[in-house]
Amino acid sequence: MPNVYNFSFNGSATTPQADDAETSTVLETGEAGLTLPFDITIVDFVSDGSNTQLHQVAFWVNGRKQSGNLYTNQISPNNPGRLRLSGIVIKAGSRIQLKGSQKSGTAADPFKCTLVYV
Repeated sequence: MPNVYNFSFNGSATTPQADDAETSTVLETGEAGLTLPFDITIVDFVSDGSNTQLHQVAFWVNGRKQSGNLYTNQISPNNPGRLRLSGIVIKAGSRIQLKGSQKSGTAADPFKCTLVYV
């Protein structure tokens, strides 16, 4: 059965932000990242679809950027052709963070992303 971690971004009224300018909060812990107690395999990664502006998101593992830039229009549940991440394994003891930036708009546009794993 899949499990989830939810990541919250505040957004920024100062746009466009530089890539990875904001570190998300892990809603389950209230912290800016988490150290995995066990190996996980990502089976999906999706935004909550609440954002109205374009945002960039990236995976950071052990303090290093480990993905290319993903954009909310690519991972939105409202996009029938959305990008799906799956099969990526992150080892126990690794510290993961999601960093991102708001790329458009004149007001902060908060949103959440969900990482689904087994």
